[in-house]
Amino acid sequence: MGRGGTVGGGCCCVCMARAKGAAFIPCGHTFCRTCARELLAGRGRCPLCNAAILDVLDIF
Repeated sequence: MGRGGTVGGGCCCVCMARAKGAAFIPCGHTFCRTCARELLAGRGRCPLCNAAILDVLDIF
């Protein structure tokens, strides 16, 4: 897998600085852990698909 927010896609598309390491439940889009936690606490919606974030799963 690769582009489009899936596992193995490289760096976080929000901060463009850190490696992806967390996935949103239920949509599965991936971000770095820092951005994922900030998005969950802040707007509560995925910036890629606008789905409500129910949880953040650390993936590696």
